[in-house]
Amino acid sequence: MMNNKKYLIINADDFGMSSEFNQAICRLMKQGIVSSTSLMANGIAFEEAIRIIHDYKIKNIGVHLTLTCDGFENDNKITYSSITHAHSLEDKNGILFCSYRDLASNATDEDIINEMYSQIMKINNAGIEFTHIDNHMYSVIHYLGFRGYKCFYKALHRIKPNRIIGFRHATRKYEIDGVRSVFPGKRIQPYAWGMNLLYHLRCPEFVYTIPYASPLYESVEQKQDLLNTLFSNIKNGVSELHVHPAAFSEELRKRNPTWKDRTNEFEALKCYSKDLLMEKYGIRLISYADLVKMKNSTFSHL
Repeated sequence: MMNNKKYLIINADDFGMSSEFNQAICRLMKQGIVSSTSLMANGIAFEEAIRIIHDYKIKNIGVHLTLTCDGFENDNKITYSSITHAHSLEDKNGILFCSYRDLASNATDEDIINEMYSQIMKINNAGIEFTHIDNHMYSVIHYLGFRGYKCFYKALHRIKPNRIIGFRHATRKYEIDGVRSVFPGKRIQPYAWGMNLLYHLRCPEFVYTIPYASPLYESVEQKQDLLNTLFSNIKNGVSELHVHPAAFSEELRKRNPTWKDRTNEFEALKCYSKDLLMEKYGIRLISYADLVKMKNSTFSHL
């Protein structure tokens, strides 16, 4: 049975954020160590990402719902606006807020729903049959709690998806030293379970990400040690690790204070392969599309 084996989705977030992200994600997906990626409909390099997807026939593309900018202090940081240009979602300069707290206190539910719907449809209309949905910086899912989940499901209701879709929502929590476990809490689980069933969403059991700006993981080798720790300790079932790799450029260094974390992550991931995960750690690397098929197959036998 599936739960007696270790499955891992490695998803690269922020596809379309900039050319540096696009370059790294394309390289790692062609290498085969990144199994899925999530596309930012309002990223500054969205059109470039679409060209890369079609030129290289990249599959397993998800929607990276983006309703906040990264909360960096530098004036020239990479920013994005809403697709709907809703005033309640943006600051006085027409830029998305940099924290979920500002989003929560300013945005109306209707504007959040409209924006999520518009981002999903923009990716769909670009010819991408997206395989999964997740949320940049967890700004709506899961930091806004029940409010955020309700807005998300209402946006899905407008879309009326006619197929099963993957969804970044951890159903269980298991801590691994040094790695961040992303879990929305137990209180949300009964509601999310029912709504995920209603909208045919399939979720991993465990969700992880690598912490940034930590003095413990400043080098490529330290990033590799952290990845080795994760790979050695994941539980049976389906886990998801979302990563944020970027290729180095002087422009990235100037505009993104976490550039070193991201470029080191890129270099560290280059050292792994799908075969290595299986041979050394007993992990089968899968995509969100594979998760959908596995779950669907499992349910069909009940």
